[in-house]
Amino acid sequence: MANNPIKDQIGKLKQRKEILIILLFLFVIVIFWIGLGLFTSQQKLGITPEQKKMSAPLTPNIDIDTLDKIEQKRKFSDYELQDFPIYVMYQNAGKLERIDMRKGIPLDGQPTPAPRADVSPTEDATASVDNF
Repeated sequence: MANNPIKDQIGKLKQRKEILIILLFLFVIVIFWIGLGLFTSQQKLGITPEQKKMSAPLTPNIDIDTLDKIEQKRKFSDYELQDFPIYVMYQNAGKLERIDMRKGIPLDGQPTPAPRADVSPTEDATASVDNF
């Protein structure tokens, strides 16, 4: 007896039904997982008292005393700033020098050699401005 086409179709329908049940079960699990994630994230979120304090509106009052102090600060003209010293700390062979950038002369009186393009910096000659 040859395979009956009706039996083949019934067998295919049973396989599809099993696949459909598996997919439906997976869909329910995914929906449950997403819902559980949303629920737990809502439990963790909250506003602390410190955050509430920080979110309080600013007062629109202007402190006139502070503005007066700012206005009384000394302002420098361009002419006065021309003579303003700018120092750079330069370390050469273990010796730390403070160089006046207006003149290019170290404060010990020895002239600083002019930089040359053909010489690259070395490890023992490094510039630093944080050693005032």
